[in-house]
Amino acid sequence: MRRLDLTGQRFGRLTVLYSTSQVRHGHYDVVCRCKCGEITTVASNHLRLGRTISCGCFRLEQLRKAEVNRGEKQWKHKLTAEDVRTIRALRSRGYLQREIATEFGVTRTAISAVLRGINWRHVS
Repeated sequence: MRRLDLTGQRFGRLTVLYSTSQVRHGHYDVVCRCKCGEITTVASNHLRLGRTISCGCFRLEQLRKAEVNRGEKQWKHKLTAEDVRTIRALRSRGYLQREIATEFGVTRTAISAVLRGINWRHVS
């Protein structure tokens, strides 16, 4: 296997510090410093193919920036905030989940999730 010297090269946010003698699946590992300062070990082929571009900090940043669509902002919602309030009121009056589900055209599981606060917890 021909070993490329990647020392000093930059791949995304990672800069290669040195190669290790560790070989996994025919590819050697390299030790890199991320832009955030973290030191990480990565398979050399993952760097060259662009599969690894950071120590994991980039993914965390993207997740923090992502807007979470809740309730009616979701493209596949079937209920509205008003429906959720009505569902909770009907259940407190003694209606069965099956009856409520039939009334709103959703599954009993969906009604259960609303009542247990798994879905639509942002609606009071």
